[in-house]
Amino acid sequence: MADPAEAVKYNLHFEDATLSGEVTEDEGGKTRFGLASKYNPDLNDENFYALPVEEALTKAMQIYTERYCPRVDVTQIVDQAVANKIYDMFVNMGDEAIFLVQNCVGADADGHIGPNTLRQINSSDPGGLCYRLCNVSRAYYKKVELHSISIGKPRSEGELKSWDTRARCMGKVGDFQPEKAQQ
Repeated sequence: MADPAEAVKYNLHFEDATLSGEVTEDEGGKTRFGLASKYNPDLNDENFYALPVEEALTKAMQIYTERYCPRVDVTQIVDQAVANKIYDMFVNMGDEAIFLVQNCVGADADGHIGPNTLRQINSSDPGGLCYRLCNVSRAYYKKVELHSISIGKPRSEGELKSWDTRARCMGKVGDFQPEKAQQ
């Protein structure tokens, strides 16, 4: 079964690849290790954004493990790369990721990772499933990009590039090669 700590590490590779703990500010408010104050208001109370880097990283890993891993039932997914990919999609896309996963595996799209969805995930070819998840991730990000343009709030080039890299990764850190992205 998949290890939640590995899924969190995979996700952190995209949120803060160097684990610098730099606090940034964007539409989500203060953000550190990918945890935005807008979506995690309790972190302001805990002064998360001012903690020393090592303490903040430990806290971030705890939050990712406790708040996000159970929602996609990481420990019940057999293949680690599949668990990493699904987990990362969920952290970045929210509930929409669950519907995308369910559509990829032919499960009823009810927005909950339950026994049927897990059975479908675990009976899928891991490489093929990761490939399909990459494709639906790219389509999702394209939809978000087009929507942001249509409302006059286009995403930055850096954010779009980051999304594309994230979408193309197949569940293992370092499995994306930029030269392949051009194909």
